[in-house]
Amino acid sequence: MKLNYLFLLLIFLLPTATTQAYNPVINIVTVPYSVTAVGGSLSLQREFLGELKNDPHMYEFVVGSSTELYLRLAQLESDKLVPFSLILVQQNENRGGVTEIGRTNNVKAKWEPIHDDLLGLTMDYSDPFVVTLKPGVYRVEVSTPDNVGKYVLIVGQESVDNGYFSELSNVRTIQSFFGKSMFSMLKSSYVYYPIGIVVLLIVIYQTWRRRQQISNINHA
Repeated sequence: MKLNYLFLLLIFLLPTATTQAYNPVINIVTVPYSVTAVGGSLSLQREFLGELKNDPHMYEFVVGSSTELYLRLAQLESDKLVPFSLILVQQNENRGGVTEIGRTNNVKAKWEPIHDDLLGLTMDYSDPFVVTLKPGVYRVEVSTPDNVGKYVLIVGQESVDNGYFSELSNVRTIQSFFGKSMFSMLKSSYVYYPIGIVVLLIVIYQTWRRRQQISNINHA
């Protein structure tokens, strides 16, 4: 047994550490009230990272056939929760204007703190907002009473494995967005899980090597 083989085994085992995928998109709004287009399948999970700076954020997407929409808001755990809320509207084709589909009440919204081992962060999550949409153009607005604060808008629930190193980069993107240093990566199971494997493999190798040395001495 050689140490090189142990590290090859580690590389082979790395994908087993990825049980959830992240697809973060940093939404940088330079023009107040501008609209961010959401393309692709609405079923695939994506995390839109945004920071309100005195104005709400607006997302727009087009539905071509009957589709279930899953939305959820998240924020970094804090003693002072930011009262984020969202409202979903459909643009009227004929008479103009919009029709409200639904909204979350920022006063009554329930926020659940969940520690995410993969992110190495504890996040507060709102109740999911799920609705089936007919074909049309829709917009989602994220806001607070004073429109200040960092949030995550989660769209969709289906995770797609992007590969270990891509997921590692995605985790870092989310941590960095919330002002966490590189050392915070040590709190992510994407990092400490492989480190644990490395330590275990080294212990196994050293134990095997010591036994080989003892066996060679006994046969000398």
